[in-house]
Amino acid sequence: MPVRSPYRLDTELGLLYYTVDEAWSPLSARVPRPEGFIVIEEVDGRPCTEFRGGEEGDRAVYLMVKRGVDHLTASLEASRALGRRLHFLGVKDANAITYQLAYVMGPPPRAEVRGRGFELRLLGAHRGRLRHTGNRFEVLLEGADEGELRRRASRLSSLGKVLNYFGYQRFGVRRPNNHLVGRAIAKGDLRGAVDLIIGRPYPGEPEVARAFRSLYDSGDPEGALRAMPRRGYELERRVLSEYLRTLATPPGPSGHHPCRPPSSSRRTSHTCSTCASQGPSRGARYYPG
Repeated sequence: MPVRSPYRLDTELGLLYYTVDEAWSPLSARVPRPEGFIVIEEVDGRPCTEFRGGEEGDRAVYLMVKRGVDHLTASLEASRALGRRLHFLGVKDANAITYQLAYVMGPPPRAEVRGRGFELRLLGAHRGRLRHTGNRFEVLLEGADEGELRRRASRLSSLGKVLNYFGYQRFGVRRPNNHLVGRAIAKGDLRGAVDLIIGRPYPGEPEVARAFRSLYDSGDPEGALRAMPRRGYELERRVLSEYLRTLATPPGPSGHHPCRPPSSSRRTSHTCSTCASQGPSRGARYYPG
């Protein structure tokens, strides 16, 4: 039967129950990163590495292979190299080797792009929407007790169903506040969203991150931008630069400054995980979905 999670992080993210009540101790295993964690995007039920484009279509499709680099960094660098906005079907892990499709509208500006930790290869043209049907994972565990691993896998398989949560990676572990940013945007509190993105340092973050976030919280956004590393914090830099630009813009007729929110949030993920937890909270063994 499901058991209530005792961890604060789970509670904050809406992951309120574990599917099984087992006193499992942590496995003494490690996943070598990035080579031990491979993600392959699935398109129309097949691995994206098998996708073959045609000669005609309204978009040029590429295969992007990333190795140990975050999505935002790779996508911005690739878009600059192509001179065109690059579109994706989904965001893939940073500390991993990932394969996914990307496309630009119209004819291909280049057949290949190589950057810091990624490469882009033209696969051909395609007409219409590409259907993302999931992701496939290849995970290498080093040092695990194979017998114990098989016993746990068998136990989970015997259940037939497990609670279908959005996991930590969707929210962040060092800085688990993406859903809070989404809530602020949904409420129209754009200044609050910016504060959550730039300020509010978390204890588990690197010292350089805590430093620029503290500068922002103290009322020195210009100092925060100067102290912000140019690599690894591209989202924060873009949001803070836009925020400072809007401060320099004269107020509109309503007396308010425009402030553009970030392009995405994770509020929906938090809502889905919380809803999944409602089944066990009401006595159901599983929550479908």
